[in-house]
Amino acid sequence: MAGNNLFVILGMIRAEMREIRTDEDWEKAKRLFSQHASGERVYVPTYKKREHLAKLAELDSECPQKIAKMLGIGVRRVQQLRRLK
Repeated sequence: MAGNNLFVILGMIRAEMREIRTDEDWEKAKRLFSQHASGERVYVPTYKKREHLAKLAELDSECPQKIAKMLGIGVRRVQQLRRLK
C-alpha cells in the first residue's frame, strides 16, 4: 500500500461511509483511514492546472503578462491554459 494516493484512500472510506455528520462519524472515518493507510506513506497530489484554470477564468479580462505574474507562471503557459478552456 506504500505510495497510495490520499484521494483513493478517502474514496474507499467514502464508499463505506456515505455521510459524515457527527463526531462519532468522524471517529469512525479516522479508524477507517487508519485501517487503510496506517504506517504507510501517502501521496497527496496537487491540482495546479485546475487551480490555474479557475484563477484564469476569474482574471480573463487581464493581459497575459499580468496573469502570468499573478500566477507565477510564464506568459506562454497562460496562453496554453487559455486554449484549454
